[in-house]
Parts: sequence; C-alpha cells; structure tokens
Amino acid sequence: MPANITDVSTFTDPIVMPADTDAADLTYIETAVQGLANRTRAIADLLGNVDAANERTIALGDMRPINSSSGVYDPGWTLVTDGTGYCYWVAEALSRWILVPLNAYLRHGQVLTNVRVMVKPGESRATAGDRMSARLFSQQPAFVGVGIGGNPPTPTAITATVNETAAGTASNGIDLESALGAGHTVVLEGLAAVEYYLLIKSGNTLVGTLDALHGVKIYQVPA
Repeated sequence: MPANITDVSTFTDPIVMPADTDAADLTYIETAVQGLANRTRAIADLLGNVDAANERTIALGDMRPINSSSGVYDPGWTLVTDGTGYCYWVAEALSRWILVPLNAYLRHGQVLTNVRVMVKPGESRATAGDRMSARLFSQQPAFVGVGIGGNPPTPTAITATVNETAAGTASNGIDLESALGAGHTVVLEGLAAVEYYLLIKSGNTLVGTLDALHGVKIYQVPA
C-alpha cells in the first residue's frame, strides 16, 4: 500500500541512487525520495516555511527613520548600543516616525495575523493618543505601462493606529492582533502585488527620557 514520507528539516547529502548491479528493491527508492523530501523541508523552513504558521523578527538595521514632512531632515531616531552589544532605536524627539519595511519577511498567500512591537516609553502618558503608536500600511504604484510612467501610490491603511497597551515607563508592547481582525492575506506576486510597511511613532510628549524601540515581530499562518 502507498505510504507517506515523513520529511525531516535537514539538507540530506548525498542523494543516493542504485547502481546497475543492485537488485531492484524499494529501499533504494525510499532512500532517494526521503533525501529529496528532507531537502525540500529544509528549504521551506529557510524561506519561512510557507506551509506552516511562522514568526519572524524584523532586523533593527532594516528599519528606517523618516521625516515627518518634506524638506525637513530631522528623523529624530538613532540606532544605539548600550555598550554590551545590545542595540535598539531611541527617539530623540517627540512625534517622530520610523519605517519598517515588511515584504522581505512576508510570504505570498499567507495570512498576517499579528504584528507586535516591543517599546519602552520614556515617560508615562495618561492619554492613550499621546503614547507611542504603530500602524500597518500597504501601497502599490499605479503604473500605466512600460516606459509610460504612472501615478504615485495611494497608501492603504490595513489597521487603525494602535497605541501602547498601558501607561508607564516599563517595557511595553503595541499589539496589532485585534486591529487585524481575521487577518490580512499577503499579496506579493502578480499585478496586484503591493508593498507592506509598518509606521511606528514616538510619543507626543517629551520630558527628558527618550522613547525606545526594541523590536518588531510578525506572525503568519497558511491561508
């Protein structure tokens, strides 16, 4: 009877095939197919495992401080280290934006179910709207044709603005799971492909201690 191959996430090397003098035996077929199945699983895991739920952490170096208005170069975010090798972003001004590109971490056809942002506010802000915040966007340039150009993209807000979960200066989080609802199906291929990015903003008030951004993680599941 047919049997399923149970793959293992390892790059099997070499893939063995029988010699002309070997007896016809199912063992040789199983060995070759097992090795190929293992390689396939290893590659899938390396790419983010498109067939299973996965979590991916965004590299701090992929994040980009951006200006809040054109013609003004004052991003207000700096990537720093505490001297032990630990790195993080600090906001040196209030209401400053940092862009987090997501396409390299997403998988076409999967469902984005949550984005979590780890922050440490510089001060306790009683008003939720004054706290550090994040919002998920997508945009697609409206190309007319080859060599013709097109129109600037119009951003689409995938979620509403989400603020820190609570007032205080302890390490805190911004969680977009509720804002994503049933999740968002990622489209990275074909004419409908879009660019995904997260915008994180420092708090609207600043006394002295700086807001800090320590990390971003995304969560995806198969459609």
